[in-house]
Amino acid sequence: MHRWLSDAIDVEELESRYARPLYTAILETLKPGVAAGYIGSDVDLEYVLHALMWCVHGFGQGGVPDSGRNGFSDPRALHRFRANMHQMVHRALRLPEDYEPRF
Repeated sequence: MHRWLSDAIDVEELESRYARPLYTAILETLKPGVAAGYIGSDVDLEYVLHALMWCVHGFGQGGVPDSGRNGFSDPRALHRFRANMHQMVHRALRLPEDYEPRF
């Protein structure tokens, strides 16, 4: 939280050291899917990944507003969230209709 508030200048390299390599690895893993036509060629993979991470963070930190702010600690809310994330990513990447996500 301190880094998000620009209050932790002494740890500013954490994203470049830890998060960026993971993002890069995920993006590189998805590129063959674009080349093979499974993922739409006009999809902004980086922003799909950012959106996914923002959603996970928001759910984990804030929970669901209309359910007493339940998040990861609520099995029912977590199941619904995961199903929604699979659907969102499936649609955002424009995966083939016959693709069945597993979770």
